[in-house]
Amino acid sequence: MEAEAENIKLQESTGLLLSQEKEGSLFSSIFKLAIPIILQNLIISSLGFVDFLMIGGQGEASIAAVGLANQVYFIYTCILSSLCSGASIFTAQFWGKKDVQQVGRILGMVLCLCISIGAIFSMLSLFYSKGLIHLYSNDEKVVLRGGKFLFIIGISFVPTAVTFCYSAILRSIEVVKMSMYISFFALSLNTALNYLFINGLFGVPKLGITGVAIATCLSRFIEMLLLIFMVYFRKTQLSYKSLNQVFDFNFSLLNKFLRTAVPLLVGTLSWALGISVYHMIYARIGTDSIAAYNVASTIENLAFVFFIGLCGASNVIIGKNIGAEKPDVAYHLGKKIVLISFIGSIAVGLLIYVCSSPVLSLYDLSAAGLSNAVNILMVMSLLLWLKVINMTLIQGVLYGGGDTRFTLIQGIISMWLFGIPAAIIGQQGFHLPIYWIMVIAVFGEEMSRFIMGITRFISKKWINNLTNAV
Repeated sequence: MEAEAENIKLQESTGLLLSQEKEGSLFSSIFKLAIPIILQNLIISSLGFVDFLMIGGQGEASIAAVGLANQVYFIYTCILSSLCSGASIFTAQFWGKKDVQQVGRILGMVLCLCISIGAIFSMLSLFYSKGLIHLYSNDEKVVLRGGKFLFIIGISFVPTAVTFCYSAILRSIEVVKMSMYISFFALSLNTALNYLFINGLFGVPKLGITGVAIATCLSRFIEMLLLIFMVYFRKTQLSYKSLNQVFDFNFSLLNKFLRTAVPLLVGTLSWALGISVYHMIYARIGTDSIAAYNVASTIENLAFVFFIGLCGASNVIIGKNIGAEKPDVAYHLGKKIVLISFIGSIAVGLLIYVCSSPVLSLYDLSAAGLSNAVNILMVMSLLLWLKVINMTLIQGVLYGGGDTRFTLIQGIISMWLFGIPAAIIGQQGFHLPIYWIMVIAVFGEEMSRFIMGITRFISKKWINNLTNAV
């Protein structure tokens, strides 16, 4: 009894008992946030999975073309995600401080930034689509199809920016189900339109991957409009009555936001560029290799949805506690979250390994492509635990504490000094198959990232209250 009393006293002194809630209640809050985020990300990842599945019958050139066009979209969404993550860090902390006025200002800032970037990417996709695809592949058939696909989806980049911003801020103020339901509707619509345009139903001509691009574009426009409508119809905290409440810029806040978001943006761009370099390396091995990698990646992305949800929920809860002046709670939760991610990643890795062959049989891959895809998924399943721990530690914990400068340095060192050089040497020096290149490059990158990340977490230097002096 004495030991138990001392434990309770310690918890109270460190703030571990929030509003007389037990630890179980804290984790109940995490999973209450995480489950809708998990489902939403499952829906988003399923969108890519469905696209590849529906064009699977079009052959490897079409699969490769869509995969490479989506690399441009991937870089774009990485930029959006970094800015929205910066906004989420501030929003979660202001939400913990109960300062709704500053939440509106953060929304206005991130909308202006993301829409501007969306306009730039739209122009590039509309006027330089084939040139962008040619950076990845020399296969003329792939360049032609990929350029056409990118040209069409480029029209949807600005609506995508608006959706990203509202979804991120809603999640940070613990309104998570709305985005989930709307994403589900968008996926259903996209799938139905894919089927309509690919198969040429109801008098519509068969459009192949062009139809997939049109379906994607239409669904993103409708998703944006529906989300904005529901924000105001449901009278959420973001249903501001005047634009001045959203676009009332506080330059002190803007300066602080940029000091946090810019390292996040640079780090994300560095990472996205590195991923594109990996794709260039894999594409130069052969079309069957990059097609196999694209298919395997969509399956891996589905496996990540649970952990993306965990990261999103952790970011909100940790940021909220830091904003409420309870840093010890944030550290305590961080330890538990990393442990949960490790256990979950082992289970999901085993599931990928077991299900790889049946799922891959759904795709129209050559014998070489199928063999590569099976081996790639085996590598992904074996290294999943390491990637998941790093993702959770960085995006779920360190981001919640606003420690973006450290994560910038960490990401550059791990990818550009370890991973990419190993991939280049493996491909050009030893002419290794794609799956062996992944073993060497991914393990080197992720292990170096893990060592730096866990050291930083233990030091507690990542805990920063960004709401002070604003």
